[in-house]
Amino acid sequence: MITKEKFIEVLAFLKKKQSQENRFCELLEEMVPDTFVHAFVYADFESELVKLLKIALDLPDENDDIEYFLYELDFGKDYKPGTVTEEDGTEIDMSSPEKLYNYLVKIKK
Repeated sequence: MITKEKFIEVLAFLKKKQSQENRFCELLEEMVPDTFVHAFVYADFESELVKLLKIALDLPDENDDIEYFLYELDFGKDYKPGTVTEEDGTEIDMSSPEKLYNYLVKIKK
């Protein structure tokens, strides 16, 4: 199984690449004003890394908690208490990569 430190390192790498891709798109938009430009330079790469993280954590393919953390919660930045809950209403803290890892280790298959 992947260590917490390595998991956090991979998420930091994904965040850095996502930031670089966003900056690249901003620069393209500056070059061609009044247009929307988005390049998915790292999309396939990012998707494969997420799959590997799921394998490393022994999570089922249909588990989308990592994707939710990355895209909907913007790497935990947009997390607010009560944002994510279990079916019984128990809060799931996804405010940081560390807390996400702790939760994923707890629910692994």
